[in-house]
Amino acid sequence: LSLCMIVKDEEKVLARCLDSIQKEVDEIVITDTGSTDGTIDLARQYTDMVYTFPWKDDFAAARNAVMDRCSGAWYLSIDADEYLDEDVSELVAFLTGEESRQKLGAFIHIHNYISADLDKDSVRSFMAARMVRMDTGLRYSGKVHEHLGIPTDDGSAVLYHTALWHDGYVYVGPRDWHKKSLRNCKLLEQELREHPSSGLLYIQIIEASENNVTKMRYIRESFRLRKLAPAGWETIAPIIYCHGAKVAFQLIPKEDPAYWADKAMRHFPDSPFTQVDVNCVMTTYYAKQEKWEEVQRFGTAYLEAYEKLKRNEYSMQSMLGSMLACGTSITQIMAILYLAEAYYHLEQYQRSRSSLESINVSRLSPRHAEGYLSVVLKLGKKIDLTDLLARIGTHILE
Repeated sequence: LSLCMIVKDEEKVLARCLDSIQKEVDEIVITDTGSTDGTIDLARQYTDMVYTFPWKDDFAAARNAVMDRCSGAWYLSIDADEYLDEDVSELVAFLTGEESRQKLGAFIHIHNYISADLDKDSVRSFMAARMVRMDTGLRYSGKVHEHLGIPTDDGSAVLYHTALWHDGYVYVGPRDWHKKSLRNCKLLEQELREHPSSGLLYIQIIEASENNVTKMRYIRESFRLRKLAPAGWETIAPIIYCHGAKVAFQLIPKEDPAYWADKAMRHFPDSPFTQVDVNCVMTTYYAKQEKWEEVQRFGTAYLEAYEKLKRNEYSMQSMLGSMLACGTSITQIMAILYLAEAYYHLEQYQRSRSSLESINVSRLSPRHAEGYLSVVLKLGKKIDLTDLLARIGTHILE
């Protein structure tokens, strides 16, 4: 197994990354694209295979440059702000077993922290093609969000229990996000001019754009691709509908998220982007409008989908192309609170109570604790909550 990395100014996190994985790999190959800190000197403490590559505004070119220097049977890509989970048993079993000689590539879990407390229960996760057998000849394409083009059928393995933890997004300030957005959008616009029928590029530029009006323009523009029916459209389209609902929610009253949610429900009802993200967005949307029957409908559907997600019941192919925003414990708690509120207004008091009891109050954020108490205070006027309050009082006060 060859570990391959491209790095720039990663002195603060590189050692953590390499310490987590150096025992599991046979060689480490690192290409630096212009560091001005101690990254190169630190990298040389772990490997003699440290090279430089002039940055060309092309991530695929840099990835391929380091990949071409690998000698392992298998290639693994990791970013410096990621680190390997301690449980490597599945990875070892795969590489030492017969399956590794039959598969072209492998998908592994990436867990993105979303808060500075690095709470492992509140991460946004997705499957990424980070491993490929070198004799396939597969190489990266894409100036931004580069990808290997590994097949998603039986030609690839899915290592559900092999995970990389990523905290790079947590410490990025608004100014850095703005610079990154401008850079990525510029490169993606160039690629769209060269490949105007790429649905994946539309998803990437929608997600890279900071302005919601711009996002919506790209969302609407992308639907001209329906007539072209590009490869992978059935995977890409539900993601775009999902973005339509999310962005429309931010642009109310000029846009209607229900318009996009309806399209997602009619055309792609089984997609995790519909069942998880769209249902979650619509739960919030109708809660803000105090349409409690709709909150019950969408909230219940979201929680069912959330449990399916946790049980890995969605196909890996259906989850490619983007990251689910609402598959976290934070969004789950939010939906339960909205449901508890809905049940109260629908005079289903015991169901409201049951919803509250399902929440681990020790994990409530201050904002969610406020919402929790709001429902408790209302519900306590209708049914006896003495025992519930006795159990939660200490946690809420803390």
